[in-house]
Amino acid sequence: AATVAGASAFAEKWHARWHLELPARKPAWEFTQRMGRDHGYPVAAGGGLMFVGCEYNSALLALDSKSGEERWRFYTAAPIRHAPVATEKHVYVGSDDGHLYCLDMKGQVVWQKSGGPSNRFVIGHERMMSAWPISTQPLLHDGVLYFVAGYWPVDGVYVYAVDAATGEEIWVSDQAEFRPNREIHLIDGKLQIDGDNGRAVRVAETGEVVRYKPTKPPQPERPEI
Repeated sequence: AATVAGASAFAEKWHARWHLELPARKPAWEFTQRMGRDHGYPVAAGGGLMFVGCEYNSALLALDSKSGEERWRFYTAAPIRHAPVATEKHVYVGSDDGHLYCLDMKGQVVWQKSGGPSNRFVIGHERMMSAWPISTQPLLHDGVLYFVAGYWPVDGVYVYAVDAATGEEIWVSDQAEFRPNREIHLIDGKLQIDGDNGRAVRVAETGEVVRYKPTKPPQPERPEI
């Protein structure tokens, strides 16, 4: 009972200072529960701002953390489906347009990096999008930004490590043989990238594959002809 009372007293100290109403999202895989990952708006905070990635207008919104007032917005060429990463000076956001953007706190582009081998656009989820969309939330660690571009292995899935300050490429690998759609984790100097039908572990410094675990369903035996 004491725990409940304490929790209640703690909750009474919280109240909404502002709220923002946005259109209901249209997830990429709205009819497939197994792959649903973008039902809510992805957010991040840094430098006194709150950043909201939008699917409906392909924009990153920068809101004042204290008042909720919109300070600026940055439009990409396709939906933003994954949460950005923010520091006190920069925000990093990936888009279905196939680019990873680094913006300063005024919304100006510091650098941008294309994840695919070309600027080919396709129709996906009733929208125009890159054939190699940014398919995971970026990961920032010790001045290095890691991200993944591409979804279908047949077209190529690219894993990047770039200098967070300049966007200069440190290493890139196109050896992913699964569909990434979750977060990137960094554990003991190794990147773990999960997907729908596999998982890969790489050395963060070099991109070398340490372990690859496919999770493909068993295939029926082919009849002899």
